[in-house]
Amino acid sequence: MSCSCFTPSPGGGIGFDPTKRVNYQLGLVLGEDEFRQDQFHHRERDHLATRALHGYGTLAGLAVAYDAATDQIEIEPGLAVDPAGRLICVPVQYCGSLGGWIRQYAEHDEVSGGVPTTLYLTLCWTECETDDVPIPSDSCLSAEDSRAASRLKDSFEIKLLADPPANVGEVAMTPTGDSLDLLVAELHGLLDDPSWPPDPAVDAALREWVVARRPEVQAGNACLCAPEGTCLLLARIEFGVDVSNPDALVVEGVTIDDSERPILLTTRLLQEALFRVAADLVAPDHTHTLAALDDVDVATSADGDVLAFDAGSGLWVAQADQTHALALDDLTDVSTGGAALNEVLVFDGTNWVPGAISGPAGGDLRGSYPDPRLAAIQSTPVNAPTPAERDALLLTKGEWIAARPRLLPLATIQQQSEHQYVVWFNIDAPTNDVEVDYFDESALTVDRETDVGPSFLRQVGPTSVTRLLRNVFLVEVREESTPLRFTFGLDDLLLMDGNTVRAWADNTSAWFVGQSSDGTRETVTVFVPVRKEG
Repeated sequence: MSCSCFTPSPGGGIGFDPTKRVNYQLGLVLGEDEFRQDQFHHRERDHLATRALHGYGTLAGLAVAYDAATDQIEIEPGLAVDPAGRLICVPVQYCGSLGGWIRQYAEHDEVSGGVPTTLYLTLCWTECETDDVPIPSDSCLSAEDSRAASRLKDSFEIKLLADPPANVGEVAMTPTGDSLDLLVAELHGLLDDPSWPPDPAVDAALREWVVARRPEVQAGNACLCAPEGTCLLLARIEFGVDVSNPDALVVEGVTIDDSERPILLTTRLLQEALFRVAADLVAPDHTHTLAALDDVDVATSADGDVLAFDAGSGLWVAQADQTHALALDDLTDVSTGGAALNEVLVFDGTNWVPGAISGPAGGDLRGSYPDPRLAAIQSTPVNAPTPAERDALLLTKGEWIAARPRLLPLATIQQQSEHQYVVWFNIDAPTNDVEVDYFDESALTVDRETDVGPSFLRQVGPTSVTRLLRNVFLVEVREESTPLRFTFGLDDLLLMDGNTVRAWADNTSAWFVGQSSDGTRETVTVFVPVRKEG
């Protein structure tokens, strides 16, 4: 089976075959077609090599920002490769009016249902004719018709589209689903085994993906001909539009999200990253027994010294302070042998030998060695004298206590209509004594599950929040799109008594189903499944 990649282009590529080049012979008459065929062959081979060996995406720069003061979308200079394998250079900063685009869009009434609130900023390759020169002509031609462009200049267009560019190449969808996602999941499972040499199934999985499962192969395009859609996504732009005055539409709440844009890393970057990661992951040789400890001056060690950690130098040093001694629970295979539990390395004047710790404990311990008691964890007091069955250590009001943790649902959510969801808070179930005050978009984010990485989420609301009953609210989103994620910020969700839900949970040792923290903000995520018809 052969593959023919005919690529129409403004430069006259129609009808030329990228697999052919001119065979120069003495006496061969050369015309316009021969020179164009030669150029076409070399250009298409370059493009094929780029997209087949490297892929496509942003190579450098092309940052996107929005200036609300001037209503300008700003694209910084940069370099990219489009899905057809063509280099696109943006040499200077480019700007465009978002409001102007929206007004023009509304005037043409291109989409029924009004102006979209999500646009996709794309970079598209093109070429233009330039450098006009005189050409032979007869006396009947005008001055304009007697000139022709002597050059074709590589150029580009920046477009705002209502729909995102299609995923092409390795990340394109196939009849069997997302083959790249499946391959990554398989490799994770195979590489999680730390044994060496690596599982031969890794090589087999990669071989199968290249030979049979790559999306282009499944689509009958094993020669990797240029795809139809070649515009490159730079950013997704979310915004609102005030349409109260049709003659003066106002754009508000603009957000720029470039997390979905494809990027293309250089081979050198991957090489340097691989070398550094490999250096960090060199496995230690576990066949040797402990014979010496670096950074310890044994010559100055005194009889009875132990190894203790010095926070100032970051090293284990020999000293008499036994409050942070290095215990030998697992260091039984030493040259002296026979170390017992809770023993440490003690210097007897000649050698380091196992020995017992004695004297008063310090730090987070109280009492005396060899039987100290835990008084604190990282200086936070422990107050758990009589724990009960199934109790856990909980950090409450500045101390660790023994208590049974409370795992509660934050809310039950049910779809009411295409765009409306009923949220019922039940944070103090089953009595439900705690009442949630009115909340707004600062305390809730509604995201739609998507198939587009890396976040796989797209924000769809809320657009409004209305109280229905005590602890029952109606939340409206922009579009019917399930499944959804409702993410509540516990520090922004207020109760009727003025406290936050986070403060109430901390005070009552409660933890909510789906609760997580990024280090600065506590959130709870509630999943809403696909609505079943009927």
